[in-house]
Amino acid sequence: MPIENNHREILPLILKKISVDKIKNTDENIYNTREYLACKTENRIACNIYEDTTGYLKVEPLEGFYAPIDFILSNPDLDIKKYIELKSRNGEDRYDSCMIGKSKVLTIIAEELFPTFVINTWGDNFYIYEIENENFFIKYKHTADGKNLYIPKSDC
Repeated sequence: MPIENNHREILPLILKKISVDKIKNTDENIYNTREYLACKTENRIACNIYEDTTGYLKVEPLEGFYAPIDFILSNPDLDIKKYIELKSRNGEDRYDSCMIGKSKVLTIIAEELFPTFVINTWGDNFYIYEIENENFFIKYKHTADGKNLYIPKSDC
């Protein structure tokens, strides 16, 4: 349900820049295609958030494919600042947990990007969990190689 706008200033929606030139020759670099598709998905989610909040929150991206988060949601008049990380997956939703990279979590902690809401999507299904402090890193089981953390869907 959208948030009502009671005669207040409409805050801006800023989308990520998508370079179509980067994907003209997808055989050369598959990472450019991944970046292009990720930007499209992230912009779609940003538009949905913005529409649902009817301009109540400023939606601003962090540029760069490897940024620790995708968007900052803010309203300076109300001292609101939240961070969004989108993890979009294709295929069947058949796992009992979500995964996030250890280095991403450590960067979020080091830069104190709290609270960060991670949105995992699989098709029409989505799972949201919050990184609210450094205890998140300790709380969840790590993969055998130590590069990722498992977040049970029951915690979402």
